[in-house]
Amino acid sequence: PPKFEYSNNKEFIQALNRCIDYIHLDLPHKQRINRELMIAQSIVESDYGKSRFAREGHNLYGIRIWSKEGMLPLQQPETIEWRVRIFKNKCESVMYYIEILNTKQVYAEFRKIREITLNQDPIAMAKALDSFSTNKEYEKYVIEVINKLRNEIK
Repeated sequence: PPKFEYSNNKEFIQALNRCIDYIHLDLPHKQRINRELMIAQSIVESDYGKSRFAREGHNLYGIRIWSKEGMLPLQQPETIEWRVRIFKNKCESVMYYIEILNTKQVYAEFRKIREITLNQDPIAMAKALDSFSTNKEYEKYVIEVINKLRNEIK
């Protein structure tokens, strides 16, 4: 995988884009996730890679593991049944995120919307990610980031 180095928000997005390009080399088109959505979710989940989970565990999407082998979130008791998954590198976390959206039953609606919109409507797809977070406002935050990034490009 490409190096994933960054020191500011713009460099984070550039590094994430390099990682996405690398993953897309071998990924069938129908399994790809919209780039804007991937970037927006990683920003929401990791604050441009600044979160503890991104820095220490290379986890850009807050992906959990149901065992005691990951990172314990701050202010959580040792007795909780889950942890945040640790990856070897940040691109590995992106690959696993793609795998989750492509295989887990809970994201079947997301996959339908992706197919109907030809993977071109990240806002519609974001609305099908209510299971990705326990935060009821999650989709709203992801859509706000998509719109913010679009406005910055103009």
